[in-house]
Amino acid sequence: MRVTDLFGVLPTRNQEIWNAFTHGLGLFISIPAGIVLLFKAFRSNDELTMFASLIFSAALLLLYTSSTLYHSSQRIRLKFFLRKLDHSAIYIFIAASYTPFSLILLRDHTWLGWPLCVFIWAAALAGIMYKTLFIHKFDTIATLLYLAMGWVAIFGVSEIVQRLEPAGLFLLIAGGLSYTLGVGFYFWSSLRAHHAIWHLFVLVGSFFHYWTIHSFVL
Repeated sequence: MRVTDLFGVLPTRNQEIWNAFTHGLGLFISIPAGIVLLFKAFRSNDELTMFASLIFSAALLLLYTSSTLYHSSQRIRLKFFLRKLDHSAIYIFIAASYTPFSLILLRDHTWLGWPLCVFIWAAALAGIMYKTLFIHKFDTIATLLYLAMGWVAIFGVSEIVQRLEPAGLFLLIAGGLSYTLGVGFYFWSSLRAHHAIWHLFVLVGSFFHYWTIHSFVL
């Protein structure tokens, strides 16, 4: 089996170094960030708050660990496995990002609480199965699914506005815009550093949302 059968077009070694570095930075930050978030959550003595914070922190760590390992790996078979894990981790992180909002901020809402949480995790599971079967095919569809999942929250914007402070709402929107703008660089394949730049937008977006959860949801 050819390498292109497993991966499609592979980036150069220098590109992979930058790809690994950008999300290695995210991994480095996510460890203390997760500890701080969990410490605050456990001080609340609220089971849902602790659970949602644990899910988000674990998914944040998984996102940057899997991405860093994937882009660092040189062994073809291992890299193929790590690519599946990396892409699956994106779906997991999107669902995990919704979890604190649906289970803490909106826990008493009819459909934005548990129903939204169940729906978004079901969508994540479907995305993981899709990516496992078609790891380097239909990439545009998979990326649009990432975006669609990320912006599902817009249907509950009126409730979120009522419950989230203006600064928290600003951070939430800024994070979503960072992810969305980053997708443009993801598809800009003629730009040599396009993937690393996309990584930076993901890094910024994820920590905007981390800040929102830490300071305005917990």
